Amino acid sequence: MIVTFTVRPFEDADFEETANFLPDVFGVGRLFAAENFTHWWHQNPSWSPDIFRGWVARSTGGQLIGFMANIPLPYMIDRTRSVCCAASSLVVHPEWRGHGVARAIGQAFLDQGSVGLLVGTESTEPAYRLWRSLGMLSLDRPWQTTAYRVLADGKGWIAGRAGALAGACADLVQRSLTALSRPSSAIRVERIERFEASDASGLERSSASTSTTFPLRDVDSANWLFFGSDRIRRTRVVLAARSGSELIGYLAMKRRGAIAYYLLECRTLAADPEIARQLLWAARVYAQEQKIAYLIVRPYAPLVSVALPPLLSWRSDQGVVTFCYQAKHDFNVNDWETSPVDGDVGVN
Repeated sequence: MIVTFTVRPFEDADFEETANFLPDVFGVGRLFAAENFTHWWHQNPSWSPDIFRGWVARSTGGQLIGFMANIPLPYMIDRTRSVCCAASSLVVHPEWRGHGVARAIGQAFLDQGSVGLLVGTESTEPAYRLWRSLGMLSLDRPWQTTAYRVLADGKGWIAGRAGALAGACADLVQRSLTALSRPSSAIRVERIERFEASDASGLERSSASTSTTFPLRDVDSANWLFFGSDRIRRTRVVLAARSGSELIGYLAMKRRGAIAYYLLECRTLAADPEIARQLLWAARVYAQEQKIAYLIVRPYAPLVSVALPPLLSWRSDQGVVTFCYQAKHDFNVNDWETSPVDGDVGVN
């Protein structure tokens, strides 16, 4: 049987049908899909009409059989402001799998020429193999296979699992937490609902490393990424560190399931680990107040590794973050601050 289909950019006319198509395949609600579309493009300050919103595949009879979103994110690439596009929600109708639909959509993603960097992150194993087969490079960092759990309630967690040693272990942890919890009189940490215009300088000067390639955060892009929709606001927590009224750092995390938060990113002035330590401590306290058992923290930058309290964290398998990329111009990949927030985990 000859199987034929076409792939073209996503258009306004595809909105309703695709919003209904994704629930059929992914098992999510239609409103979830429609809200994502609005968040990815209409509310996204990095999107413009010259950037494709995604691609749809249709059979010769006009049936919608595949889709993938294209989500632009602001980036600094080798000290130059640019745009990175993340692939998201690649899906093919079950009856059309194995006929090259995903490959054709993936190739369309790679053929776009208006952005400086393309990434595919948090991919399923088939999607990861697809990106590699299409020539994307695999980025490998130690943090992609390593995770730390920073306890929200160390005493309660140990008491439930350590048997006869529970009391001694819990007391040791509690003494450590007391020592680590002494707040700096010069730093105030608070949860925020958005970044203000007055935070622009602090955001611009905050970082997790000295890398020359990294995801860019200005007021507009940070507010979009962390507060841009009702669902995003329900599942994100952003803590800001201030000295007086000046923003000197922030930490963003995402709700994962009923008992965990996942660190999206942590940045401070001059990549200062002491400010990051205060933010991580405040995140732990906040999680405890919300009855969240633990924080999942991937040490994606030295700032985070150094700031993690040693008696509050340990290695724990949380799966592997896959990361494939294609760059329009050469840059030093070893000087690239990649974090879990690049791509799906950040915008979904």
